[in-house]
Amino acid sequence: MKCISTRDTWWNPHLRTISTKHHSIVDVRYHPDSRHFASYSRDGHVDLWDAVSGVQVRSEEACSNADSSAVFSPSGSIYASLKDDVRVLVWCGNQSEDPQELICSRIASTTISFTSDETHAAFGSRNDVCIWDPKTGQSLNVLTGHASDVVSTVFFSHSGKIYLASMHQDKCVIIWDAAEGTRIKDLSLSHLGSISQITVSRNGHILAVASDIVHLWNTHTWQPLPSLRAKDNSTVTSITFSPSSDLLVSSSENGSLQVWDLWGISSYVPMPYDHTTSVTCMAFSPNGHHLLSGAQDGQIIIWDASSGKRLKTLDGHKSSILDMSFSHDGKQLTSTAYNESPIVWDLGTGQII
Repeated sequence: MKCISTRDTWWNPHLRTISTKHHSIVDVRYHPDSRHFASYSRDGHVDLWDAVSGVQVRSEEACSNADSSAVFSPSGSIYASLKDDVRVLVWCGNQSEDPQELICSRIASTTISFTSDETHAAFGSRNDVCIWDPKTGQSLNVLTGHASDVVSTVFFSHSGKIYLASMHQDKCVIIWDAAEGTRIKDLSLSHLGSISQITVSRNGHILAVASDIVHLWNTHTWQPLPSLRAKDNSTVTSITFSPSSDLLVSSSENGSLQVWDLWGISSYVPMPYDHTTSVTCMAFSPNGHHLLSGAQDGQIIIWDASSGKRLKTLDGHKSSILDMSFSHDGKQLTSTAYNESPIVWDLGTGQII
């Protein structure tokens, strides 16, 4: 491991660079305890790290799909990753033990989603969505009805019910009652571009789909809300909700960011300093006070989410930012870039630990 600090004496965020023997790291996820994080490499290896010491805790050969990822359940007690086209690896409790394998028909999605209470987990398959109990490995339901491979799923809940939104390759989004396995709604998308992301607000009240514009729906009535268009009608590349669910941020190919007030459905905070290249990913701090944006040129910017003020630029990567992940206490950030080792940033004192 190599520890590098920046020359900024006022704020020195670069905590360390994590070096691995595997290929490019494409995804990083923090454990809820903020002491561990998992990295997923392009050659299909999943590594578990001690975030304080930088020591590798575990390494597992997982999926050969470079677009896949690993994910922790909300409490961190369950950890899952795709193994190959038909198997999912699941670690429960002690992540140093061998994982159990869940078998399904050909897996199409690259991510696994959990409900907040960890009673259900899901991934997309060939024309289907597989739902299982992540603690027992028991299959709970197979949702059929998609016309092509299901590439993304997201759980949400309100009014005491668990729902799931699934998206397939022909750009259709289907809403399901996850417990009953019934199909509730097919959402019509009046867009020309491909779907880049589907997500739900933290309170479960608004579903958002990003393509050339951002489509919004009220999840209680399934009535569409006003669509959001980026500056200069640029294609939307990423969207994220604030922890309070009252703001949504969209990024665009032209490097611009916009913060939207979801109560008034209007552009809320102007971002006076845009990126010079396309924005690839974004993340809110756990308390919602700060927003991070990463771009194709490797630049990461920290913003004040309320005022839109540019607080700091993190210059450590040289290539496109693939993913950024906050620790759950908001004190650290781990970022990954194409063909580079992940970097751990200290967002408080900047001291190397």
